[in-house]
Amino acid sequence: MAGQWLRLLAGASVPMLSLPARCDSPASPSSPSSTKERVSALLAQPPRPFSAFSPVSTWMSTKWTSFRLRTGLLSPAAVAASAVASASPAAREAPARRQKVVVVGSGWAAVSFLADLDMTRYEPVVISPRDYFTFTPLLPSVCVGTLPASACMTGVRELLVRGGVPCGSFYEGRVAEICPTEKKVRCQSTHGKAQDAREWEESYDYLVVAAGADVNTFGVPGVKENAFFVKELEDARRLRSALFDVIETASVPGVSEEEKKKLLHFVVVGAGPTGVEVAAEIDDFFQAEGATHFPQLRPLVRITVVEMLPTVLAAYNNDVQAFAKRLLEENPRVDLCLQSQVVGVGPDSVKVRTKRADGQVEEKEMPCGLLVWASGIKSPKVCLDLARKTAELREAQQQSPVILVDQQMKVRGCEGVYALGDCCRLSPPPLVQHADTLYEAATAKGAA
Repeated sequence: MAGQWLRLLAGASVPMLSLPARCDSPASPSSPSSTKERVSALLAQPPRPFSAFSPVSTWMSTKWTSFRLRTGLLSPAAVAASAVASASPAAREAPARRQKVVVVGSGWAAVSFLADLDMTRYEPVVISPRDYFTFTPLLPSVCVGTLPASACMTGVRELLVRGGVPCGSFYEGRVAEICPTEKKVRCQSTHGKAQDAREWEESYDYLVVAAGADVNTFGVPGVKENAFFVKELEDARRLRSALFDVIETASVPGVSEEEKKKLLHFVVVGAGPTGVEVAAEIDDFFQAEGATHFPQLRPLVRITVVEMLPTVLAAYNNDVQAFAKRLLEENPRVDLCLQSQVVGVGPDSVKVRTKRADGQVEEKEMPCGLLVWASGIKSPKVCLDLARKTAELREAQQQSPVILVDQQMKVRGCEGVYALGDCCRLSPPPLVQHADTLYEAATAKGAA
């Protein structure tokens, strides 16, 4: 009786018909060659019955195996041996080998992918300049010392362990080039001097590009040399050091009040989530710990938020935008400069061009003690180079500023390569390309 219930849950008692291949699988030799014939054939197929229990049983089996791996009740070697023993004689003769999945990056997308990866079937190899994952929403708190740096970092190697058994590898380095035709990536170590950096090649069965994004300075002169970013943990540490250097300098006896005002003027470029949080953390610091340790400096602190758009937090809904804008405008220590653009950054000043309500453009230079740049991101160079590797990729990517992927997150124009996170954008095929075929099929069906 128990066996019958198990077969029922597995879907064995429901007649199964062969389902169509996945949209990312290669077409069979007998499939129609033209796009028109393929679309017509799919439209002509009748609905196919399936077992409603089969997905549930598959999900339960996967979760149970993952639980045993995490708790040490099962090892990857035992799972591999069991899979070989239950396979056909021909499959048992072949040596068991997990397929190698190379993951580029250690950010949000990469960590989410590794957390759900079945490491009994796939061998992950992670390549990243950092051996830890950064919880980026906490970086503004690290900038002012509210939280230590260790509070927002987790080691990547911990994610490659199942049940106390290492199931993958991590290499600290940068991917300099992706070669999709050779199924290899060329890597470079980030340790030591640039001329002494070690290089190696890593082959793969599948490649997952989760390289994130780089800071976009939009070509504004002086940003790279004089501004501070809030993209990585190292950026937060540098910003914290510079912030307290400015505060300590302003607190030294003999510094004029005018010089103190200049040093304690903090400019934040970008009114997105990062920029607003950094401005709020700096203000909160001077209202809390700063008020205790530097009470004489508190009345001189001023924060200017520069934003090109006419609102703040543009990615959020109108209610959130209005609420955040009202709080910033009501704060006497914060100056909100909307529809303003930074055109130059110096060691101790910033040039801002503002569009006034009457349509006139005004440009002024503001002295400041610290400038934080939180105004946009761009795709990493390795991703842009990948999009131009072959003629097929150049045609599929359409000179996009980010990697274009399909519904399965496969890189368009490339086999075995996937992209996740900020470095890519979902680009479903436009139905207008098949408009004629769809119209003919709909007309024929309506006439029938």
